[in-house]
Amino acid sequence: MFRMIFLNLDKKISFLSVVFMLISIGLIFVITITNASFNIGDYQLLNQKEIIVENFLYESFQLTEIISIIFIILLVELELFYNNDNFDAYFVALKGKSRYFIVKIISYLLIILFYTTIIFLGIMIVYLLRFETVEYLYFIFECFIHYLLYFVLYFFVGMIFLLLFKNYFSAMLIFIYYWLGKMVETKEEIILAILPNIYLNILEESISFKINILFIIIYILILVFLSRKIYIIKDMKLIS
Repeated sequence: MFRMIFLNLDKKISFLSVVFMLISIGLIFVITITNASFNIGDYQLLNQKEIIVENFLYESFQLTEIISIIFIILLVELELFYNNDNFDAYFVALKGKSRYFIVKIISYLLIILFYTTIIFLGIMIVYLLRFETVEYLYFIFECFIHYLLYFVLYFFVGMIFLLLFKNYFSAMLIFIYYWLGKMVETKEEIILAILPNIYLNILEESISFKINILFIIIYILILVFLSRKIYIIKDMKLIS
């Protein structure tokens, strides 16, 4: 199992994905450092340090969200770009589609975990060095957990679109799904779970999906089950 995961990771971490990962992480770090590069002493005199810290965190999280969603879309699209049928077929023949699907998903989840961890570690380090306080440290960790679930959810939504339609327009569907979550305002729990959006209130150190996080986890598990079913019954071939 571990060897299969390693080999699958080696295939998934392509030159294109590594380049985008490095560029996107670098871009986030540069903008994050730039946002924190003001003279904080002047603001302390005006008793506005808290507001500046809040703006720094809010802008960092918003930037992380949109760039990471693009990265998730890239991961999904790479399944088609490299047309992995021949690569997958060998392991499917050895272990079966169901077991190999688990290997494939674990590989992608490890990539998403690594990517998200590096970004939030960077934000945390810049925050600690620049503002010299640990006040929001636990809140940043909370945000990391929520955004990780958020990105995993969108990854599985993208996988389902990809497995169903098997073409490059899947990326557009993921973006449409993402912006629907941003635009739809409702109190209906089922819609809040299906079209999730992260709500930040840094002043109160609060982050949520406006619904119990358990429903988000259940939705992710449903998406995993659906994508597994589709993967088992359908061939992964590119439609031009």
